[in-house]
Amino acid sequence: MGVKVEVKTDRAKWKSIVEKAADNAVEGLADQMMNDSLPFIPDDGESLLRDAGRIEKTGKGIRYLVWSLVYAGYQWFGVRKDGTHVVKNYTTPGTGTKWVDRAKARFKSAWDKVAQNGFSKGF
Repeated sequence: MGVKVEVKTDRAKWKSIVEKAADNAVEGLADQMMNDSLPFIPDDGESLLRDAGRIEKTGKGIRYLVWSLVYAGYQWFGVRKDGTHVVKNYTTPGTGTKWVDRAKARFKSAWDKVAQNGFSKGF
């Protein structure tokens, strides 16, 4: 004799829960990425570029790390958009171009854990 089991689920509710958890993970990850990138950002002695970084939320589960100073792109790529003025020397040791990528190379496994923890806490 078999037993009949009926399972009902609210897909919209589950979708909402998963999206909230993902947004929580992304928020925590963006904060960690910003903080871990700071030591790799070129410093002019006044920390203008370091202090200019911000996190923009453009939607659920979406964050952008943004540095919008006039010379941020020049520092990020190490050369002006037109190909002139190549940066040959970053005066602060350990700093240079593409600071988020440098931080990722060093902290990726920690970032993975931050994202996983953020997702779990979102549930």
